Amino acid sequence: MNDFCPESWSRPPAAEFPGSVPFGRFRRVTERRRGQYVLTEDRDRVDLDRVHRWLSDESYWAAGRERDVVARSIDGSLPFSVLLGEEQVGFARVVTDGATFAWICDVFVDPAHRGHGLGTWLVDSIVASLTDRGILRLLLATRDAHEVYRRSGFEPLAGAQRFMELDRRPTRNAILGFLAADPAGPVAGSPADEPPAGSQAGEPSAGSQAGSSAGNGQGEGQDGVGTGTA
Repeated sequence: MNDFCPESWSRPPAAEFPGSVPFGRFRRVTERRRGQYVLTEDRDRVDLDRVHRWLSDESYWAAGRERDVVARSIDGSLPFSVLLGEEQVGFARVVTDGATFAWICDVFVDPAHRGHGLGTWLVDSIVASLTDRGILRLLLATRDAHEVYRRSGFEPLAGAQRFMELDRRPTRNAILGFLAADPAGPVAGSPADEPPAGSQAGEPSAGSQAGSSAGNGQGEGQDGVGTGTA
C-alpha cells in the first residue's frame, strides 16, 4: 500500500541550479512512500551527477547530453525522484505550463532496482500529481513499452497527423537510426521518442505514441522504463 505524506513546501533551489527561481506551480512538494522507497518532487534532492550519468551514458535518447544541459532541463521542469534512503534510484521530469498540458520525459529506473514495480509507481504518481494540479492532457513517447503505460491509462495519440515538429538536434539522425535498427521496430510513422525540439510545454512530435521506452535504451517490459525528452 502506498502512503501519501501531507503536502509541504520546498526549500530554496539547490546550489546545483544557480539563479533558479522555480515557477509558483512548482513550489508545492509532495512525497509518497512504497515500502522503503520514497518518491518526492523536491528538486533539492535530485542527484544531478547520477541523473546525468543515467541519461548521458545509459539512455539512447539523451546520449552524450552535457551536465549543464541536464541541470537546465531539470531547472525548467517538475522533477520526480525515487529514493532509497538518500540514494536516488529513479527519476523523471515533467515539462508543463502548469495548467493545460504536460510532457512526461527522462523516466529512468536504476537497473539494480528494477523488478520492484518502481517504474509503474513513478508514472502512476506523476499522473496523480498532475491530475491534482488540474492538468488533464499528458503525453509521453515510447519505442516498445506501450503496454506498460497502457496500464497507467495512456492510449495511442489520436490525430497524430495533425502534429508537426522542428527538430534541429545534431543527434536526431542517430536516434532515428537506433529506433529503425530495433528488432521490434519503432511505431509506424513515429519520428522519435521526443516532443518537438524547443517545445517546452507545447505539442508532441508528429506520430508520437503514448508510453515510454526502456530506461537503459534497450527495452524493459516491466518497470525499468524511460522516455525521450524535451
